[in-house]
Amino acid sequence: MKKSVLKAYVRDFSSCVGCGVCRDRGIDACPMWLFSPGFELMTPRGLVTLGIDVYEDRVKLSMLSSEALYTCTSCMSCVTRCGALDESGRPLIRVHEIAIALRSLAVEEGLVPDNVAEFLMNVARAGNPWGLDLTDNLERIRREAGVDVFDPEKHDYLLLFGAESLGDERTLEASIAIAKVLRSAGLNIGTLDNEICSGNEAYVMGERGLFESLTSDFMSKLKQLSVRQVIVYSPHTYHALTSLYPKLRDV
Repeated sequence: MKKSVLKAYVRDFSSCVGCGVCRDRGIDACPMWLFSPGFELMTPRGLVTLGIDVYEDRVKLSMLSSEALYTCTSCMSCVTRCGALDESGRPLIRVHEIAIALRSLAVEEGLVPDNVAEFLMNVARAGNPWGLDLTDNLERIRREAGVDVFDPEKHDYLLLFGAESLGDERTLEASIAIAKVLRSAGLNIGTLDNEICSGNEAYVMGERGLFESLTSDFMSKLKQLSVRQVIVYSPHTYHALTSLYPKLRDV
């Protein structure tokens, strides 16, 4: 699997000259480097180097602390800083994707940190990172915001909150406020009876099998309801729908 997962980044690896611009401390510097204890692995350059070494079988992931692979936040600050550009002026080194590819190998080898394993288990079991039944929270949103479960005959838009937004009291209050604002703006909205994770976090954490399973379930739900227009509150769900799902077949 190493070769197939990392082969897509061979050009990225060869484009890195190790200049270290990506790890310069500054206002837009890499957050994992700013708050790291100073280890090279916890830098964008370090992740690229690790990718090369793993791809060429010089390093095994079991030799490393699994925590280090999960410090990258995928913010892409390093990508925008890097001077390695293609003919169109686009960045050549996709550090955030290399980090995700390495995580997928860690998942395959059972080398993920305990908190990541718990997160993924909750999503697999309950459809959300909290491991909770969120139907009551969705019912609370509908009751307090005055909206109903989505019906294609009655509603123009499906409002998606994102499963990660429904298990925390602060984001739950924000979800209620968003629904009220949309209703006040005159939009005819409905919600799902129960939301499951879109799979964005599973993908970023390297659990590709779980991501594909969640994607299938998520899109089947939308197709079953004949949803044509969605309003997405969660940036994670938005990223999944607009950037990740189009890469999959039959979605």
